[in-house]
Amino acid sequence: MSEIYFEVLSNFENSLKESNYQSILKNMFSSMFFSENYNKDRDRIIKRAINIPERYSLPLRRNTIWYDSHCFENNLKSLKLPILVIQSTRFDSKNARCMINKDDKIYYVNFINNFNKDNNIVLLENTGHYITIERPEWINEIILSWLIKLKLHFRK
Repeated sequence: MSEIYFEVLSNFENSLKESNYQSILKNMFSSMFFSENYNKDRDRIIKRAINIPERYSLPLRRNTIWYDSHCFENNLKSLKLPILVIQSTRFDSKNARCMINKDDKIYYVNFINNFNKDNNIVLLENTGHYITIERPEWINEIILSWLIKLKLHFRK
């Protein structure tokens, strides 16, 4: 993933030149919701993100890009445990967040599967990014089922 680091960082830095940081945060978090049923949650989350002082938030965003490109792959390689991957949204060819379909080829899921085949992949259709807000019972059941499966896995 380090090969895309400079492109991702450059895109992020260019967006800072084109727009103020609060607008970037507002757009980023707004794009995580697709249903008007969650407008209050969306607004609360946007407000929370904007209220984090930029001197903390901006380095965190940059460090996340760095971690993803420099550490994530090595950490996956060394991990010898099953992984639960829950994916509810993806980015389209224009880098816009969108809902997923079960037939979608999702880069992130494929990337993780390259390092560990003992994964439980759950693709959640017709949801936004904040699945714990939209479908808390559903997500809790998925996690509970996986934990039970994991417990059985380690009993072997």
